[in-house]
Formats: sequence, structure tokens, C-alpha cells
Amino acid sequence: DTVFDPFLCLIKSDLYIKPTNCQPYLLTSSNHPSHIFDNIPTSLFIRIRRICSSLIDYLSNSRNLLIHLLKKGYSYKKISGIARQVGELDRSALLPYKNKEKNEANTKFRLL
Repeated sequence: DTVFDPFLCLIKSDLYIKPTNCQPYLLTSSNHPSHIFDNIPTSLFIRIRRICSSLIDYLSNSRNLLIHLLKKGYSYKKISGIARQVGELDRSALLPYKNKEKNEANTKFRLL
């Protein structure tokens, strides 16, 4: 969600979760390499940190995510550490757009 605060003259953004979202995160009991179970929480917490303009909103949304990940069998110690590390990151460093190179070989094809 994006909200404009006329008193502070700020645009504030917060995470929006659809009511139909069932939090379909990968179970730790599934047969996947262990690095996957580190990368999923890290990318989810970074996503929340990028979206939430205030640290309070990040903390609230990351707490909700932490609860959902605990239900899926993730380690509290591991995911709380990831949430704390991501919370300490400077949000503005996570926001810059990264230019991607276009590979023209992949964009052109021939129809027969």
C-alpha cells in the first residue's frame, strides 16, 4: 500500500498481502538442498525491507512472516537472525534499479 501523509509531506509504503494469500512457503521437510531454506527467508525479508518505508512497518511485517515460516518448520534462531540482519540494512541501498543487459540473441527468433 502507498499512503500520502499530508502533515509530514511524505509518501509512505507498506506491504500489502491479499486476503486470499495462503502463505505457500516451502516446507523444511521437502527434499531440497539446504541452501534453499536459507535463501527463501532472506529474499522474503529483503523484499519486505524494500517495500516498507518505515522500520516499524518492516518489524511488524517481518514478525508476521517469521510466524508463518515457523509454522512451515524453519528454525527460529536462523530466521530471526536473518530478519535482524536485513532490518539493519540501509533501505536506500536495496532500492536502486539495476540495469540489465539485453541479449539480442535471445530476443530475435525466426518463425517458419
